Amino acid sequence: MSVTGLQCIEKTDKGYMVAIDAGQSMQYGGVLGCELITPLIASAAMAMLFVQSEPNYQVVAMSSAVEPLDVRCASSLTDICTAVSEVCVSMTFVVLAVAATVSSLLHLHNDGSA
Repeated sequence: MSVTGLQCIEKTDKGYMVAIDAGQSMQYGGVLGCELITPLIASAAMAMLFVQSEPNYQVVAMSSAVEPLDVRCASSLTDICTAVSEVCVSMTFVVLAVAATVSSLLHLHNDGSA
């Protein structure tokens, strides 16, 4: 009979909120000791540890807002990374849309005052 690493973790039965940074910088660079693992992958792996070992958890992604993620015991590392990346992309579009609107308003204001 084999024992997995998760079978060795004692449940605390406490509530946990796992917040993953969804900034674009999390998708680049390496983690100290293993340059092949991005900070996003390392964060997703830590989230998986909580999800698979604790019954009471909430996983969220943080960018310019906090977004709940639908992460379950059956979620794979790829599932979690994809969910966080989607939050990052959607927040980037919001920031770009706001920047474009502000730029248009400034352009209109400058044209009207000239």
